[in-house]
Amino acid sequence: MRFGVLGPLEVISDNGDPVDVGGPQSRVVLAALIAAGGRPVTPDALMETVWGDSPPASAAGTVQSYISRLRRSLEGTDLTLDHAGYRLDLSAHTVDLRRFEELSNAGQGELAAGRPVAARRMLTDALALWRGPALVELVDQGRALAQAATIEEQRLIALEARIDAYLALGRHTHVVGELQVLAADHQLREGLHARLALALYRGGRQAEALRALADVGRVLRDELGLEPSRELRDLEQRILDHDPALDPPPLATVRMDEPVGNPFVGRQRELQEMLDVYALAADDAQFVVLEGDPGIGKTRLAGELAAAVAARGSLTVWARANELGATQALWPWLEALRAVIASVGDAPAVLDGLIAGDAELRPSRGTANQFERFDALAALFERAGTAAPMVVVLDDLQWCDPASLELLRFLVTRLRRGVVVVVTVRTLEIGRRDEVTDALGAIARRPGSRRLRLDGLSLAATAELLDALSSEDVDSELPERIHHRAEGNPFYTLELARLLDEPGGVDGEVPATVRDAVRRRLSLLPEPTVDLLAVAAVVGRDIDLPTVAAVARLEIGQCVDRLDPAAECRMLVADPAAATSLRFSHALVREVLLDGLTPLRRAQLHLQVADAMEQSGVGSDDVELLADHLWHAAALGVGERAASALERAADVAVGRVAYTTAEVLVRRAVQLRRGAGTSPAAHEALLGAHLRLLEVMQATRYFSGTDRDLLRSAQELAAQLGHHDVSRELTWSEWAAMSRRADVTEATSIAERYVAAWGADPDPSVRASAAIVDGVTAWSRGRIIDAMTSLDRAVSLLHDAAPPSSPLAREQPLIAESFRLYCHAAHGSMSPEQALVGFDAMLGTLPPTAVDGR
Repeated sequence: MRFGVLGPLEVISDNGDPVDVGGPQSRVVLAALIAAGGRPVTPDALMETVWGDSPPASAAGTVQSYISRLRRSLEGTDLTLDHAGYRLDLSAHTVDLRRFEELSNAGQGELAAGRPVAARRMLTDALALWRGPALVELVDQGRALAQAATIEEQRLIALEARIDAYLALGRHTHVVGELQVLAADHQLREGLHARLALALYRGGRQAEALRALADVGRVLRDELGLEPSRELRDLEQRILDHDPALDPPPLATVRMDEPVGNPFVGRQRELQEMLDVYALAADDAQFVVLEGDPGIGKTRLAGELAAAVAARGSLTVWARANELGATQALWPWLEALRAVIASVGDAPAVLDGLIAGDAELRPSRGTANQFERFDALAALFERAGTAAPMVVVLDDLQWCDPASLELLRFLVTRLRRGVVVVVTVRTLEIGRRDEVTDALGAIARRPGSRRLRLDGLSLAATAELLDALSSEDVDSELPERIHHRAEGNPFYTLELARLLDEPGGVDGEVPATVRDAVRRRLSLLPEPTVDLLAVAAVVGRDIDLPTVAAVARLEIGQCVDRLDPAAECRMLVADPAAATSLRFSHALVREVLLDGLTPLRRAQLHLQVADAMEQSGVGSDDVELLADHLWHAAALGVGERAASALERAADVAVGRVAYTTAEVLVRRAVQLRRGAGTSPAAHEALLGAHLRLLEVMQATRYFSGTDRDLLRSAQELAAQLGHHDVSRELTWSEWAAMSRRADVTEATSIAERYVAAWGADPDPSVRASAAIVDGVTAWSRGRIIDAMTSLDRAVSLLHDAAPPSSPLAREQPLIAESFRLYCHAAHGSMSPEQALVGFDAMLGTLPPTAVDGR
């Protein structure tokens, strides 16, 4: 389990689900036990923690009940009682406070040892664990104030050390804004003011640096009657003297003679196996999974297959997934679909609709809509592979959105011939998402599918790779040393090889991991380049230069100039499909850049990217990307704006039959709307989000998938706002959900409430809905005659009612007629033949469901 006290108390199970540990007082007890760090806490101390100096007479028994509840909730932990008190042993579990202390101490040690890159990474990771004030449950009770203050001091020390790491790397401009906020919040902390003055001075802002020192001196004199410390006075004088020791550290230069391409070595056997699979695809569609660590060469191997089969007249299309939320639903497949349509020349109109996103949202219709479009896509893929099998590369399966994974599972069972689907996935990501595991399981169950695990290159292949990269003879011992460190990982090998010209080469501090190697190479770039790369990393794996330029407030030409060093050292590559786009050479480069950003800085950049996107115009393909940027910036006060964007993105996802993705998006919108205030407008927006979420859920799961807590929350809002029609439809949904679950008792109770409220409504369609509820409920309880009476009345009322306007209203005549025919046939008042004629007539009123190109 994972326990969090650096913010509101949280407990997360091994499978990632929150653990319910009870109410506020139970949470206080648990927080006190965690804060004790395995030391005993007496029952009296727990009672004092919960109730202060005035515990009730039942306090001892209540505490014991809390302990019993916690033992059940925290199964697998060691919560014991001995003569000294209660002990909670979490040594076998993860506690964020303990992890923070480990990372912070290690980072400070790295900084003291002169390794600021490693220090910055560790300290950034440590501070990212904080979600709010530490031990907040205890502090709210007025307890553990000293302990919370001690932990807060540790946080400030870690912040100062991380800032020192940035300063040691020459990244003074990166920390000025943060230091200004910190110095204002901690006016008596001289070290923060000294760091602010140093960062300002190094950025050419000498006057502001001196003003910062003067401000802290004035505060110390006015509030405490003290003079600034000798360190502050010395720093002020050194700034006035332009002491060279205050200058930023020199930035290393970058080697510019990198080869244009990297040789393909060590994978000939795997490539031949994939070519053998390709040879079978004309008669039987093939599926191949390439798994391995990041940088092991999965994408490169798939690319070599594409190059090899191109000479045979085969089309290869790429479906590239980005990190979750970084693109819209179904994006990988839409990318591939557009490429296939461009090659084939025409496609069914229903696929144009899939791209445009025009599917209608109707209860229970979602699965049919999805099948129609997925089946048309599969047929088009098979047609594209008629002359020669087509290759589809689904790259980075672990990042696919839920709808893309649903489509992959569909294709596994639907594709018959003419297609080879190659899927790449990171080994370490397998098992982290159930949808990914399900997709891999579907492929494994398909007869003839292959799964190739790529391990590291051999020593001989590593030597061949290094020899091809080097313009000089390679030392005979170098391949062995690099192979030992990189364990044959090609990307890691390349990153180490590109460090050969660094002072000390690989004889000095050899990067311990591939991420460390990327960080080392980034540290060699000019600071403005790295800062702009961080902006680009937030924009996405595919870098739209106009967006990056807008965020950085640069001309595109200036943007290109600043990014040129990164392109020269092949951290960025050109995107041949877009003249104004670049791509990170590997996802790891982007991940390392994002890891180096503080949560606040990342949120600020997400907001700036969203602003730039909206200013330039957002099409349907970018709506979800915009929503994702605003979602990650919501903490900056743009929650309502983010919620609106998420709702628009969900509409596009629904139009593309990506219902699972739409549900995720609307749930996020609901979460944000709940914190938007209590005004009528805020409640209206929250109700709208509730209703949209219920509609999306009912599209694929009908009423049986209704979230009852969500439903009741919506009912409360509708009643509060006086929306009686909405209240009625929500009560119908609640009744339908209980009926679908065969909870007859609960369904009957809701039905009685519905009939009492709307059975005498002046609107005949509303009275008809009450008669339907009454009739179907009577049928479920075996009262056939009562059911027939109510359903006959419902059909008669609907005959005189206005045409239905909502999807739910359009379904009610079908429900009434189908149950009426069934009940009459069961009772004998209608022959089976008559009932079948009635069913045929009813089906004739339904809209067409086949793929007809509309």
